[in-house]
Amino acid sequence: FFVISGYVVTNSLLHRGIAGWRGALAFYVRRAKRLFPALIVVCSTTAVLAPWLLLPEDFKSFGITLIGALTWVANVVLYLDDGYFATAVRDNPLMHSWSLGVEAQVYVLMPLIAGFGVLTRRWTLAVWAGLAAISLALWLGLGAADPQARFLLMPFRLWELALGAMLALALAQGSQRLQMHGWFGLLGLAVIVLLALATVHDVEDRIWAVPLAAAATALLLVAGHAGRAIWTRCLELRPVLFIGVISYSLYLWHQVLFAFGRAYLGQEPSVTGYIALTGVAVLLAWVTWIWVENPVRAWQSPWTTPWTTPQRIGAGVAVIATLACGVAGVVAFVTDGAPGRLGKDSAALYDVYEARWAGTRSVGCRRAAADCPALVPGSGDRINVVLMGDSHARVLQEPLRDLLERDAALSMRTHIRTRTCRALLEQSARNWDMIIKEPGIDVVIVACRLDQLLGFDADVPMPMWHAVSPSFQSMPVMDIARRVAKRRAKSWDANTQALHDVLSQLAASGKSVLLVNQAPLLPGSAIRRGIGTLVDGDTLQTLDLPRDRVEMRHAPADEALDVFIRTEGITLFSTRDVLCDAEACPVIADGVPLYFDEDHLSVAGAERVVPALADATRNLLDAAERR
Repeated sequence: FFVISGYVVTNSLLHRGIAGWRGALAFYVRRAKRLFPALIVVCSTTAVLAPWLLLPEDFKSFGITLIGALTWVANVVLYLDDGYFATAVRDNPLMHSWSLGVEAQVYVLMPLIAGFGVLTRRWTLAVWAGLAAISLALWLGLGAADPQARFLLMPFRLWELALGAMLALALAQGSQRLQMHGWFGLLGLAVIVLLALATVHDVEDRIWAVPLAAAATALLLVAGHAGRAIWTRCLELRPVLFIGVISYSLYLWHQVLFAFGRAYLGQEPSVTGYIALTGVAVLLAWVTWIWVENPVRAWQSPWTTPWTTPQRIGAGVAVIATLACGVAGVVAFVTDGAPGRLGKDSAALYDVYEARWAGTRSVGCRRAAADCPALVPGSGDRINVVLMGDSHARVLQEPLRDLLERDAALSMRTHIRTRTCRALLEQSARNWDMIIKEPGIDVVIVACRLDQLLGFDADVPMPMWHAVSPSFQSMPVMDIARRVAKRRAKSWDANTQALHDVLSQLAASGKSVLLVNQAPLLPGSAIRRGIGTLVDGDTLQTLDLPRDRVEMRHAPADEALDVFIRTEGITLFSTRDVLCDAEACPVIADGVPLYFDEDHLSVAGAERVVPALADATRNLLDAAERR
């Protein structure tokens, strides 16, 4: 998207030129006419529907994102909030507007980079090349310390738009070095398709996937410029061109419909549901193109040609809608999502839900590579217990510390990485080594999303070839896709081995390792469905999960964990044995939600688990003392 945007906009600049500040102003007006009208329509529609469909926390997040989208800084807003990869962000109808923020911020720089038309194309190309080098260095270097910044902030993504701009400038100069056979574009197209089929899920994998996709897109653009190959003719078919024409509006509408679909249903829509929502998005995008985008783009500048009455009315409506959306965003944010919108019973349950989770939000580290609580002793006290983990350990640490440190002889320290188990393994080597060498540490508790690390995450979308027809699966490209999936399976095997190696080293050094297993995964947003059932007058008992289905869902990961518990010194603690009885796993107990979302415990859920976890820890400490 960014590479193509840089290429197309730079081509437009080459044809129209930027002559002084008037040329720059004309460029900004053209960009605003291209992007803002459809955005206003989508934001206005979303602002009207959001109060009826979003819970307070989601509505509050939507409010600040709405303001960010209208001011072209949604990427910065997401970065300062929960980041792009947080679970709750998927329910934000405007979370995808971050890319518009990046794009608009680069547009502001474009006239400056071109020297307001003074610099030659060669010098402009050199400036773009220098900026691309700096940005790519940030992406590959500093970006590793903060994946959220690398994904969301303009300085880390500038190199992609710069690549497109450099291609446009080089091709406009007739560079012979860029002349290549049109079939090279087929290679680029194949790489893009394979990346889509591979469903790159881990944040860490994107450090290579994004440059690879950018290079493939560059091949596609250069080869398309070289001549009309068969594949370029395919891209010129009417259905493909139609999608291209409505692509911007389709981009704006699709996330809105998907997020509202999840909010209305209280869970992920089915495949059929997503297909239906996509069809509605295409229809809305076409209507937006016909009635909004196309007419506004034809408007002349009011400084050169007086506007007609319909144009003045349209501009006035756009200004009013923008101001109204801004007010709605501020109200949603300052009122904490306006919980009074909910019915009495739903609001009561939501208040309990919020109160039981609020105490965990400031605990731990928000960034994957941020400095976390140190593992060194404080005030000369001996550390008996260490808790290592991701966001699943975060909710356990305070109640567990409170229980353990009631004994004056015990002291607990924590190290929390809120991204993934894999990040915990890769970015905490110094702390693992410190734990192994520290003789006073007797018990190491590890709590993270183990099923995700081991490759059995039920929430991760499988490669698309699992859902295609048998005839399509027999095509050569699908064989390549299967190989990609196998390589990912090898990566999961490597993760399993890495975790086993670390825990085995801990056990060999005399530490007792307590591995906390995954709590039951909920099907969709069960808490949100619970709030919805109160409106319908249903009982909360319908939210109990059958125990046999829970065990069936976790069976593959449990089988993979057998290799861990067969190692002396490693003990598996099952949260499911604490939370569930023989028949069911309750989602809400005594009117209090036990979960924050699909896989994280609330404070109430943690308080149910922690006493048993503390007992298991004390048993291991007693055993260590006897040794």
